[in-house]
Amino acid sequence: MEEKIEPWEITTNRYVGFIDIMGFKDWVAREDHDIIYKIMKTVSKSIGITQGIFGIPSDAETENYVENIFITTFSDSIIIFSKDGDANTLDSFMGAISTLSLDLFNYGIPHKGAVAFGKMTVDFEASIFFGQPLIDAYLLEEELAFYGIAVHSTAEFLNNLKDDENIIEYLCPFKTASANHLTVTPGITDLQKQF
Repeated sequence: MEEKIEPWEITTNRYVGFIDIMGFKDWVAREDHDIIYKIMKTVSKSIGITQGIFGIPSDAETENYVENIFITTFSDSIIIFSKDGDANTLDSFMGAISTLSLDLFNYGIPHKGAVAFGKMTVDFEASIFFGQPLIDAYLLEEELAFYGIAVHSTAEFLNNLKDDENIIEYLCPFKTASANHLTVTPGITDLQKQF
């Protein structure tokens, strides 16, 4: 008997990650277009590999599964959506955003970002993506005065997030002040578990 596949709920509580590549407008204005395209192709390849590794649910028993995360790009922004708010999905989401951050740093691409949680609509067929967590992640990213990924208060106080090995508490510099926030470390510490 074949396992029934449940598609993503269009609207549900989920984690959203927003990563912005810094200085992209100036980069496009100064660099050769083909060089930027090659670098963005490298970023796209990293996203594909990350999606392949972390999109697979840890309890997937067949090839017919629904991925835990979805990663997309638009210009200089990378957006990561989780399927839902479950603990297994959170593990995949955090592994993916941590790995992407490490890859970007390894490519010499400065970036900053944020993670938020809440009611989010992700309608793949109609290409409709909106919700408060996307706005929260974007606005927090805009306020950061360091390269890295901070966790918004909507996700920060969830009990299962504080125990994640990809998360540390950090005195984050913001444009107007500094405050302790959970932050995502670049690169997971137990990548071997994912293979």
